[in-house]
Amino acid sequence: MKRKLKNLLYVAAVLLMSVSCKKEDRTTVVFGTVKDDLGKPIAGLEVELWGVKSSFAGKFTFLKTSKTDMKGEYSITTEIPKDYNFGNLKFSPDEKILDKYNTSVSTLYFNGNETRDCCSVSVGQKSQYDLVLFRK
Repeated sequence: MKRKLKNLLYVAAVLLMSVSCKKEDRTTVVFGTVKDDLGKPIAGLEVELWGVKSSFAGKFTFLKTSKTDMKGEYSITTEIPKDYNFGNLKFSPDEKILDKYNTSVSTLYFNGNETRDCCSVSVGQKSQYDLVLFRK
């Protein structure tokens, strides 16, 4: 009887340790589309994901990049390092896009809702940022 109790306590301790040591899933996905004000997709726009260590005087570290395809779609999937609090998305237009579009005037959507807050990404979550650029 003592042996069974001892074995049961041992199994319970191992289970508790495995639950408390569970690794946090920090896989983060950011996706969306970039179109112009007529609804036409914009291909070739670079989208960067940066890790941020703190919201105050934050330290930013480049994590991963993607470019919009012919449909204006992009997707970034990456593991954000443990010591980073969140991610930040940055749209980086090249000269060709800057010549054609007024990048200071745009409409941004976060998970389907228009927003003015660009572009915080929660660790371990899926976030959708869609961007509409206006032609010059």
